[in-house]
Amino acid sequence: MSIDFKSPTEFVPPSMRPRPRQVVIEAARAILDPEEGAVDNARLTIEDGVLVRVETGVSFDQGPESRQQGQEEGQEERYRLDDGYLIPGLIEAHCHLIYPGQARGGNLPQFSREEQLLVAADNLRLALDSGLTLVQDCGAPDTLGQSVAKMVKDGWIEGPRVLASGAPLTVTGGHCNQWGMEVDTVPEAVRAVRWLKKSGADFVKVMASGGGTPGTEPHEAYFPQDMLEAVVEEAHLWGLRVVAHTTTPESTRRCLEAGVDSLDHVEFLTSRTSYEIDPRLIERIAESGSFVCPTLTASWRGTVEMIEEDRAGLVGPDQQWRLDFRRLLVSQSMEGFEALVRAGARIAAGTDAGTGQNPIDDIALELQLMAKYGMSRKQVLTSVTKLAAEAVGMKGSLGVLKPGHLADCVLLQANPLEDIKAYEQVKAVFVGGRKLR
Repeated sequence: MSIDFKSPTEFVPPSMRPRPRQVVIEAARAILDPEEGAVDNARLTIEDGVLVRVETGVSFDQGPESRQQGQEEGQEERYRLDDGYLIPGLIEAHCHLIYPGQARGGNLPQFSREEQLLVAADNLRLALDSGLTLVQDCGAPDTLGQSVAKMVKDGWIEGPRVLASGAPLTVTGGHCNQWGMEVDTVPEAVRAVRWLKKSGADFVKVMASGGGTPGTEPHEAYFPQDMLEAVVEEAHLWGLRVVAHTTTPESTRRCLEAGVDSLDHVEFLTSRTSYEIDPRLIERIAESGSFVCPTLTASWRGTVEMIEEDRAGLVGPDQQWRLDFRRLLVSQSMEGFEALVRAGARIAAGTDAGTGQNPIDDIALELQLMAKYGMSRKQVLTSVTKLAAEAVGMKGSLGVLKPGHLADCVLLQANPLEDIKAYEQVKAVFVGGRKLR
């Protein structure tokens, strides 16, 4: 009787296997920089996860390497990608890993801390499947976000790179007060920033306005100006970026005055039934240099879902105001986004994934909405790669496939500069030169 023992490495996930000293990826078609267009016959040489050489127009050797698979030869691993387009890895600039998105049932209050970690691990798997090679987690209780980021970095969980804010800063009773850090004075805000730095946060998230949290209103700017300025000053002192949840013109004005690095959602609500898109505010956002992460998917999905429920007779008279508000939310989101695009604002792609009817594995929908409401195909690709890398503090490390950058790349079936639905067809995913999908 003979027993066929498998190699031990077959039982080890790719993220935990030793990285080969050198990886070579040969792609018949590639977009190395979204602003430079597609090239033919690109060869990427990677050492210790970093691109050391990028050649184009090269002649590939014929033979078994033409198959789309890795070839281990001592300390070298080779891949031939004859079909599709190799592009820089996709970056999600705003998500919440511990939320499942109601498309898969449940939401945060129904889960224990342990269950939230399991949800995060599953979301990381789904994120890879959709071509994401870095996700920015914009808020989780305590240090859950930092823990998930560390587990991925250390190779215990397979997934894209993770940047985490940890618990967001909010005023007492403000948006996400159930699990955020409540601060009501400048000293409290400064201390909170220092605690986040100590806990390993990659950036600071601040709730400048209300939101979906019961008892708050998205058209109210709750975070005071002096506290916002203190948060930004202290965060920058410690080398941390500041990302702000802002859903009303007043909170956005305060964020701009304080020098916030990224304005997320950027809605223009002035009441439950009205909004105002001020051209002067749009111009100021564009001129400020701050990034904008519009999260169009968040308002779009929730509204579509409720409209379908209304058609099915599931929205009663007492809930009609919510349906009217959802329609208003989508209208102002899309109108505001178009105005920001025309003004030349620096827009990074993000979805608010995990919240509501918003699963993490559909960045493709966000990109399609961005194209539908004013962006060119090139602008869309730039927003989810090169510009997104800058928005999350990774300029010079991610966003393009050039020497000195981390070797994060994705193989799509079609050319995203021609077909906006190309993002729906992910064929392969590399993180640091390691093939994870």
